[in-house]
Amino acid sequence: MAQGTTNNIFTAKQTILLLILFGFLFANISCNGDDKAFNASIRAALTKVLRDSVVTLGVPGAVMAVRGPNGEEWVGTTGVYQSATPSSDNRTGGWQGNPMRDDLYFRIASVTKTFTAVFTMMLVDDGLVTLDDYVEKWLPGAVPNSGQITLKQLLNHSSGVADFSTHPDYSETRVWTHEEILALVNDLSPQFVPGEEHKYCNTNYYLLGMIAEKATGQDWGDLIEKRVVQVLGLSHTMVPTDSAFPGEHAYGYEQNRETGAFTDVSVIEPSGPWSAGCIISTPRDLLRWTRALLDGELITAASKANMFDFQDSGTSGPKFGLGVFELKGSSQGHTGSIEGFESAVFRHQDHDFAIIVNGRIIDAPFGNTALYIYSEAIKELFGEGL
Repeated sequence: MAQGTTNNIFTAKQTILLLILFGFLFANISCNGDDKAFNASIRAALTKVLRDSVVTLGVPGAVMAVRGPNGEEWVGTTGVYQSATPSSDNRTGGWQGNPMRDDLYFRIASVTKTFTAVFTMMLVDDGLVTLDDYVEKWLPGAVPNSGQITLKQLLNHSSGVADFSTHPDYSETRVWTHEEILALVNDLSPQFVPGEEHKYCNTNYYLLGMIAEKATGQDWGDLIEKRVVQVLGLSHTMVPTDSAFPGEHAYGYEQNRETGAFTDVSVIEPSGPWSAGCIISTPRDLLRWTRALLDGELITAASKANMFDFQDSGTSGPKFGLGVFELKGSSQGHTGSIEGFESAVFRHQDHDFAIIVNGRIIDAPFGNTALYIYSEAIKELFGEGL
């Protein structure tokens, strides 16, 4: 009994000394660097931005993940991920249901294009393709002007090819083959002469997925899983092969333009958006991807320089890189929008942001609800939004 008491006293003393030592070490770590830490006031400010934005937009819910220059991370949620009472106005309390969580799966929509862009640059680094290759080399006769459109023009949206997703027969609820998607493209007229303009187009990245398969002899989804997802340890990111989610997920809600009501549109067939918009991920994985994308972790310095060589579109819109955009205030990244979900991954002043919203509304500010939340966040932290 006495021996046990002595051991307990000795252990307690050791514990106190260790706590003092670790406290000293952590105090020193928290002082490193001149950037803001994610202290209570910053966390409170971001929480308020997220909550107020969701109410203003009238969407069901959202998740925002932020990483600072010294590795600080914050993930916030608000609203609901599933509702049995969809409403056109969240401010009336119509969105009632299961509280949003940060461990759920979401469709990241066109943020998928950043994965496709990085993998294309990896193929360049491997010597399998060049940015000056014409589409005709890899996909003979696939689309009009294929002998004039380069891979670089696909990447920076200056190809002029028609957008299959604008065809009246296109639907995200049916299974598509490559041949059927190309038939939609060929049923439409090219938008402009290759290289003359920049205009965002899903077909560009669908073609890049097809070219990746031709250049490697492997499935595009398998390539992304093996050479990007697994290498970066994105354990909750996947390229789906059917409409099912791999686990618990947020439900996506789409607002009807005529009635203003919302409908659950969570079930989407991935063969349509495919390499232009089908990937599923979680907020924390998406934040990790944002860092890898913007740091150029998987590509050479030369390929990163090409990706981030932004070209003025000649409009008030974004500057176009290869799979990334630059917005006002040097914000660099990409947005995503698909039925029921919107997303944004950006870096501003060495802070990375990954935002996902499980609702798409009519005439959203900036054309994207997640981009609106991002703008409000950087306005709060840095004094100027988009």
